[in-house]
Amino acid sequence: MRSRLPTPGWLDALLGPTLRCRGVLVTRDAPVLELDVSAAIEQPGAALLVIVDRTISVREPWPYRGARISVGYTRGTEGSASSVGGATAGALCTQLGERLEREAARAERWIARVRWFSSFRRRGWVDAESPFDLQRAEARRVTVLARLLACAVELSEREEHPARVIGGPDHRARVEDARAVAAGTDDAELLAACVHALLALRAYDDAFTLAERLPDAATREDEHAEPNEEQPTVHEQLSAHARAVLLALQGRHAAAARLLDAVAARCDAPESDATLRACAQGLVSLHRDEQALPLLERAVEQAEPARAASERLGLAALLDERGARARVLEVLSASGVDWAPDDRLRVAALLIKAGAFADAEAHLQTCLQRQSGARGGERRPGLSVRVRARHKLAQLALWRGQPERARELLRAESPSDAPEVARMRGAALVLEGRHEAALELLGHAIAGDERDGEARLWRCEALIRVGRAREAYAEIEGAHERISTAAGVVLQALSIIEMSPWRRVQFHLELRTRMFLDGFFHDRLVGLLPPEYPTADAIPRRRLRAVLWDILRRLAGNRSEVLTELVPAAGDGQPSLRLIEIPPSSRAAAVDALRRIEHEPPRKTLEGFRDARARYPWSPHPYTYRGELRLWLGDYHEAIADFNAAERVSLCRWAFVGRGAAQMMLGRPALAEADMAKGTRVFGFLAAATTTVYRGELLRTRGALDEALEQCHAAVAAKPSRMSTWVNIALIELARGRARAADEALAQVSSQAPGLLWEASRELGLRPRARLVARDDDAPAILERALVMMRGNRSSVIHTFFAEDGEFRVLPRAERWSAHARASLEMATSAIEHALVEGLLALEA
Repeated sequence: MRSRLPTPGWLDALLGPTLRCRGVLVTRDAPVLELDVSAAIEQPGAALLVIVDRTISVREPWPYRGARISVGYTRGTEGSASSVGGATAGALCTQLGERLEREAARAERWIARVRWFSSFRRRGWVDAESPFDLQRAEARRVTVLARLLACAVELSEREEHPARVIGGPDHRARVEDARAVAAGTDDAELLAACVHALLALRAYDDAFTLAERLPDAATREDEHAEPNEEQPTVHEQLSAHARAVLLALQGRHAAAARLLDAVAARCDAPESDATLRACAQGLVSLHRDEQALPLLERAVEQAEPARAASERLGLAALLDERGARARVLEVLSASGVDWAPDDRLRVAALLIKAGAFADAEAHLQTCLQRQSGARGGERRPGLSVRVRARHKLAQLALWRGQPERARELLRAESPSDAPEVARMRGAALVLEGRHEAALELLGHAIAGDERDGEARLWRCEALIRVGRAREAYAEIEGAHERISTAAGVVLQALSIIEMSPWRRVQFHLELRTRMFLDGFFHDRLVGLLPPEYPTADAIPRRRLRAVLWDILRRLAGNRSEVLTELVPAAGDGQPSLRLIEIPPSSRAAAVDALRRIEHEPPRKTLEGFRDARARYPWSPHPYTYRGELRLWLGDYHEAIADFNAAERVSLCRWAFVGRGAAQMMLGRPALAEADMAKGTRVFGFLAAATTTVYRGELLRTRGALDEALEQCHAAVAAKPSRMSTWVNIALIELARGRARAADEALAQVSSQAPGLLWEASRELGLRPRARLVARDDDAPAILERALVMMRGNRSSVIHTFFAEDGEFRVLPRAERWSAHARASLEMATSAIEHALVEGLLALEA
């Protein structure tokens, strides 16, 4: 039986709609593609066996001989007939050869891999159905290496690889595979590759432990390392990235950044773009965009043609984060870039954010034309490129106020296929005034994806239109937890106005207070008002409702965070889309000031709140967020002063919550409980507020475990990323002796903050570990120590702690660094592949 390899995604995409590959046959030293060419020659069942090889190995004239790749055809063998005549076959080979030349570098690498696979396949090491004779230890090691390599390829989102076939049906690597490989080798590159694989698999405990065996001392204490002027070796690159991830997970951001910067500074070879990109991605994750930007620019300059597109995308994404729209357009509009279908979708998304709507639609139309339903060239599982492009075009049609066009694009799909489809169809019905029908579809969208804030906004609008304003107001509260848009604030205002006539009067009076709806009407509505009303105060009370509905009309079908409006065209032309920018809210400015702690020292971050206070003197948020930072730093008396100052400016929930938290940390439970209770009386209960977090911990420390657990579960139900609350839940369940529930909470802590557990256990003089389970006798002590190290930080977004030496550290989102490990696995595959080939040679001997 002939062995068959999977078709790599890039080749599937390259073949296009007219040539379809049924598989890659392993029959000789060159790949043999079994092509279905029915669409190309309009002859049902037409097939062709095509040999793809490097020119140097071709000994006779083939239909296509390019600069680097040759393509020929062979008659069918073993039941696989070639049913295409010579002249037609030659023309098809020439067509394929020209396409392959555009991907010559990738094709050459792929040919080499198939060759070494077919080499041991033909020697009987692999039969047609199963991988190896696992009775032999050498064969077992090769199988494990193959699974690890397949894992590296898969996790780094690269194309299919022969290692998947070597590893057998169960080609996915397990943590045990990486452990087995690491236990049996002292090879530096392979050890570093295993650390990368473990990090990518989120096996942080194993990764931290194995990293102690990395032999390169320069990657351990980077601040003391002697500079090396030579190009870094593969081992040095792998070790540096592994160490950088581990340092970041421990909150040692500055050390991780120095390490990545040092490796990038030594990369000057033409093929260094992958390393430069990985270093840049790490620096972006460390919020050091200024250091990352020149690295990405260098990566674009050094990239091979086959990699140019991905490098440009990385650069454009960073420029987009920095708000450099003109540079985004410049990078993405370069000529001669061969975008893969999946890349085109990302390009279109960036172009939309930059306001280049026509260019975005051109990319999306290209996806539709080139894909023809094929799934090749995709890196994201699930919906095909063609379907996702259609969804994006339907969204733009809604933004243009064209519900019929949106419905036509979505015609082939049922709302039950995807919540996104239900949301867009529901939005189209709202635009057409069919509100009752829209409510049903939008309810289906929310049930399918509770995180879809846009669906909630559309449902709120439909509810207002049918006279159910109170339900709409409740819906908008849920939407604000998931999405923050100008349309959402307008809908919130309308839901209040429509409740009753007297509420309309009250609303107009409240407009005079600058804090109402976070100053939206005074400071941010300017870009949305009609020209006749230069300020919100200028709107007559009787016109306020009409003005708000007019704003929604001009936003057409857009309720997203990318704010656009329809601009009428002159004459009979189509209206165009225009990007709208509105100033940030006082809350957003205060949050930005607080988030600087991720890359600036505490003293400098505290000073940064001056700008927000000067810009928004009427807002309490600069005081409450500065008070929150002081909670994290353990400066509880100064935090109380900030929360008191916030209350003097304007009433807000966080003044009560924050002051109660500070009182709790100062050991004043009665005062803490009183402040939190008062805040709930004034503002009502809100599960997403931090009151539940601090109150749950306070109740736990006072022994009220049932009440504490109720508060804690409400907190994580609203925001699962509240790591400190999971710590409290784990402590409660451990105290109750409920091991299964404790393990569930400990799994959350271990996945969100492995570096904190590692540091806490080490500070207690225990065996360092990044993962805890209920059967660990010292788990309660480690968890309690972690809370002490975090001081007053109980955030759902930024987790901070103080190390034993007093160093202030910021914990990153662990999954973001797992993603970085997956991205840098591309460098690790060569090390694993080399070890795999050596293992195959050992089997031959």
